[in-house]
Amino acid sequence: MSDKETVLQLIHSLPAEVSLSEILQGIETIAASREDQQDAQITALRTSAAAASILTQALAEHQARKNGSEN
Repeated sequence: MSDKETVLQLIHSLPAEVSLSEILQGIETIAASREDQQDAQITALRTSAAAASILTQALAEHQARKNGSEN
């Protein structure tokens, strides 16, 4: 769902007497939540990339030791 669609859904679900300040707080809450989700995704990607790098290095070292013992 796009940001615009999310905000429209929020606005449609609010009671008619809600203030602009309360609407703004709702929008800011949504924005903060989305930023947190993006940060978590970036962290997960970095962690995955780091894990893959460590695994690749460990496998290369294992293969080198294995090849060294065969000679």
